[in-house]
Amino acid sequence: MRQFSLLIIDDDPVMTDQLAELFRLKGYAVATAIDGLDALRLLAAGAQPDLLLLDMHMQGVGGEELVAELRAQGRPPPILVITADPDPAGCAQRIGARAYLAKPFDLPVLLDRVEQLLWDREAPPPHALA
Repeated sequence: MRQFSLLIIDDDPVMTDQLAELFRLKGYAVATAIDGLDALRLLAAGAQPDLLLLDMHMQGVGGEELVAELRAQGRPPPILVITADPDPAGCAQRIGARAYLAKPFDLPVLLDRVEQLLWDREAPPPHALA
């Protein structure tokens, strides 16, 4: 079975560490970044995550700036926005994220959302099933 990799980008080190540990226990490869610039460094160094878990509002380079830079460099990986913004759906829509969760969130909901996004990424197109 393929091991999926996640890149968690959030400027709250407690949240980032807790989420990283949770996903590692679930069998995922996990990298973390404290802001968009840190994430860009990891990606430039060869990190190839299957999914970004992205906070929108961070010190330094925020979520929108990160995604704009990733788009300028090519196609970014799928994104799950995790934000305390009062309009999480709007944040997700502005950057073309696949899904969003508002902070605070339930861990089982987060796990389900991540698994669904990764499954959707791996699923063949519907016409390939016929």
